[in-house]
Amino acid sequence: MNRAIAWTAAHPVAANLLMFLILAGGFVGGSTVVQEVFPDSDLGAVQVRVEYLGASPEEVEEGIIQRIEERVESIEGVSQINSTASEGVGVVFIELNLGEDVSKRLDEIKAEVDRITTFPAGAEKPEVTEVTSRSRVIDIAVTGDVPEKTLKELANRIKDDLSSMPEISFVQVAGVRDYEISIEVSNDVLRSYGLSLDQVAMAIRRASLDLPGGRVDTADEEILVRVKGQKYDRDDFAGIIVRGARDGSTLRLDQIATIRDGFQDTDLTSLYNGHPAAFVQVFRTSDEQVPEIVDVVQAYLADVGVPSMPRGVHVEIWQNDGDLLKSRFNLLRKNGFIGLVLVLLALTLFLDLRLSWWVAVGIALSFIGSPCSRSFSPSASWWTTPSWWARTSSRSEKREPGRWRRRLRALSGSRCRSRSPCSPR
Repeated sequence: MNRAIAWTAAHPVAANLLMFLILAGGFVGGSTVVQEVFPDSDLGAVQVRVEYLGASPEEVEEGIIQRIEERVESIEGVSQINSTASEGVGVVFIELNLGEDVSKRLDEIKAEVDRITTFPAGAEKPEVTEVTSRSRVIDIAVTGDVPEKTLKELANRIKDDLSSMPEISFVQVAGVRDYEISIEVSNDVLRSYGLSLDQVAMAIRRASLDLPGGRVDTADEEILVRVKGQKYDRDDFAGIIVRGARDGSTLRLDQIATIRDGFQDTDLTSLYNGHPAAFVQVFRTSDEQVPEIVDVVQAYLADVGVPSMPRGVHVEIWQNDGDLLKSRFNLLRKNGFIGLVLVLLALTLFLDLRLSWWVAVGIALSFIGSPCSRSFSPSASWWTTPSWWARTSSRSEKREPGRWRRRLRALSGSRCRSRSPCSPR
């Protein structure tokens, strides 16, 4: 160490060159640092969601929740299971042990859920997904005294435009109800035509679906045949033939049923400044930068979004995390400058002014050049994450099982489960 100090003192040009290299590396490394309001986190959990329309919470618990819990509780790596049974839907939240491979456990949980054959007849197909955290960057409010369908269509148009931009990867529409086509048939009409509700439902089910029709092989190519019969709006469903007679007469669905093309009957109302509204939420994923996303959204709204809105509809930015991030950066710069001045003043009380200045410059240089180290080693937050220690311990446990297992217990504070017993060493 003394030789290095003596060498740099004897060669000031090399020391200055090293200082400029550190500064350049710090600025280059700082430009690649992911700028986010809150850091991403690995939740290590899997969610199973099953819809059972029209069922009470008690029926959902008995027919959905209990069957899923019985299947997944024996899977290795499961730490805790939390279930919620509400009207028409059941959700099972499965937490995994620290350091578990979420993708592997997700496949195992999905396989176990797919083996369940005792779900009620009216239950929908289970949705098994990994629970992930997404950082919302900016919210756009589309508001005006217009029908809900108009607001949703305008919000979806903004969503499609923003999703097509390379700086943005995930956008969703919130605050509006889902589309729904409801078909209502009275008992008197069914009796007058000699029909049952199951016959009407079967006719609708047969007429509204896409079917593969095989393939046709030619000398030059292979042509896939597909019959497209999926219905999407009221007019499509109105023409469904429920029953046909030998004389060629037919009974269409719109002759016996009331068809409404609208929204789900849920208690959801969104208001912005006292007017009906739909919201477009823009999220940040992976290494996307918050300032870049905010700039792209603001430029789109100024050039395309606001001018293209019909009369009476307004588009405004409701929530912008970019402003919060900017205020934090300003606070960081302010505190850093004040701290550097205080350090310089404190050093001048005990050292020569010139020496104090270079010590303060060295401290500032260390902070500015620190982003340069990101190119050679993982970030500090990654090293301090318990999941990294768990993964490292699982790889090295074969070589030094006693030392690594004790370190893992000390870091995670986890206890032994009956499924994976461990003995003290």
